[in-house]
Amino acid sequence: MKTKICLVLVLVTSFTVRPTMAQFQMTSKLKSKAERKVAEKASNEADKALGSATNQTASTPQSSSQSNTEPNQDKEKKAVYKSKFDFIPGEQVLQYYDFMDISVGDIPSDWQIDGSAEVVEIEGCDGHYMMLHEKSAALPFNLEDMPDDFTVQFDLLCTNPYTWGSSKFYFLIAQVDPNKDIYGMQNDLGSTNNKVLWLSFHPGSQNASANKGYGNYEMITKEGTRKGEDYPMESFIDTDEGRLAKISIWRQKRRVRLYVNETKILDMTTLLPDGMKVNAFVWNVYSGYYNEDKYFIGNIRIAAGLPDTRKNLAANGKYVTTGILFDVNSDVIKPESYGVIKEIATILKATPGVKVTIIGHTDSDGDEAKNLALSRRRAESVKKALVNDFAVDGNLLSTDGKGEAEPVTDNDTPQNKANNRRVEFVVSK
Repeated sequence: MKTKICLVLVLVTSFTVRPTMAQFQMTSKLKSKAERKVAEKASNEADKALGSATNQTASTPQSSSQSNTEPNQDKEKKAVYKSKFDFIPGEQVLQYYDFMDISVGDIPSDWQIDGSAEVVEIEGCDGHYMMLHEKSAALPFNLEDMPDDFTVQFDLLCTNPYTWGSSKFYFLIAQVDPNKDIYGMQNDLGSTNNKVLWLSFHPGSQNASANKGYGNYEMITKEGTRKGEDYPMESFIDTDEGRLAKISIWRQKRRVRLYVNETKILDMTTLLPDGMKVNAFVWNVYSGYYNEDKYFIGNIRIAAGLPDTRKNLAANGKYVTTGILFDVNSDVIKPESYGVIKEIATILKATPGVKVTIIGHTDSDGDEAKNLALSRRRAESVKKALVNDFAVDGNLLSTDGKGEAEPVTDNDTPQNKANNRRVEFVVSK
């Protein structure tokens, strides 16, 4: 899947689905399923002709039919990561939304919508995305009270070009009064008892002199509002298909860290009020669009942080993580995996002589034999990252893969599948 990094939009309360996509003549045009299948077939044939090496980049995953061949020497010498990205994804996946089970033109039944939104396909991007119309917001119904340590990740895509005067995109982290309705277009979500952190993002405009991306934060409580200065977001990426960014948010008690792609934008140790119990996330387009501007969101991962067992790898003999992420149907490691792999490398180097087997696991989507081969390639990719990027002794590392054969839970929901996609580190006897 050629995944595009996209911004998440929140939709709240009632919803309206527009009947057709034909009215939107965007730079990134929406394709019908039939057109997409034709394009995929042509793309697969081209991939075969060009070879799998041309697809092994962090932004362009390989297809599931990639051959189990060793990367070339140049790739082995190249570091996997562009920057020292210290974000560590939560280990227990609580919610995962890729919208692949939702028909184009519809919305998820377990999301609350205020305004209008719909699931779409985008030319140049495999998979499904949620498109938010102006003055619209959305939130998942079934979010339970979150722990004090959690992470939220989502992809955001907007049309290219995007107008300087069009709405910013907002992500809200909130504690809401369960006896009150949630109104996504109000700063306090409809109740003065609510505590709401607003994080905003704007990709900038190629048509404006000050065209860099920017955003800011507001922490709203009954006692008042704490507002920060604008923060720059120069890491928004321009492509022919759109403006894109991967958003990563890490909450630890009162501390909040915000990343756009691999750049840390915000790190405040006392941003949230004491005792804030988060029980709502909202994706929001607060104001209007100009021209044919739109925001799209996808690949939403909400996860709980677990007690740190990485440091006990040698003592316990095993460590399992869902925090090492890969491109779809690919052994290419995503940049947000850097923090986890770095910590594991530090532990391995601090315990010289300990031999470890790295074991890859997949979900049950696709062919069983291909999943087995993919899990083995992924384990090998993790070994190469540890050796090439962190100087771990490769003689102490072996690899294996179990494919879909050893799930930790049923493969019946997107979040369960995400928990089954994991990497194990087992101390060799």
